[in-house]
Amino acid sequence: MGVNLNYLVSINWDILGVSDLDSTAHFKELKKRVSRAWKYHTSLDGSVGGFYHLEVQENPNGKTNTHWLLHVEKGAVKWLNETIENRLEKVLLCTLPDNALHMMHVPRSGTLLKYLNKGMNPLYAAHFHVNHEDQGKITGQRTNTSRNLGRNARKKNNWRRKNRLTKFQRDI
Repeated sequence: MGVNLNYLVSINWDILGVSDLDSTAHFKELKKRVSRAWKYHTSLDGSVGGFYHLEVQENPNGKTNTHWLLHVEKGAVKWLNETIENRLEKVLLCTLPDNALHMMHVPRSGTLLKYLNKGMNPLYAAHFHVNHEDQGKITGQRTNTSRNLGRNARKKNNWRRKNRLTKFQRDI
């Protein structure tokens, strides 16, 4: 597998005037439309690669946000920016105000993943050295990943952690 989630899209639903209940449905629709455009674009020239992503919903202080971390090939960034902005405007049936949508390249996603998962259970947060912060109540799932990043996809591709010991090495 070895894909790098290197692009962050943050949507501030509070600025858009969308409630917590509606933000989940709107994001699902946005994700469906972007995925459809991604598959079509890939079928044309294959330049965007696989649709690998992870999403986190937050609601700190009643201000709902969605952070969407994706794997984007270098040549597809401009296309993706235009596609996401266009599809979000169509889902919401309005033009986007400033500061409602942020998109940026992320060179190393490890630290960002800790930030995105700051709302996890405090016991797990301590174990993973994450500073826990209350992220409010979320309707639906707080986090989600694409199916091609899941356990079965890793198993299908014979993916293994690089530092994992073989049975022979454990027995020595």
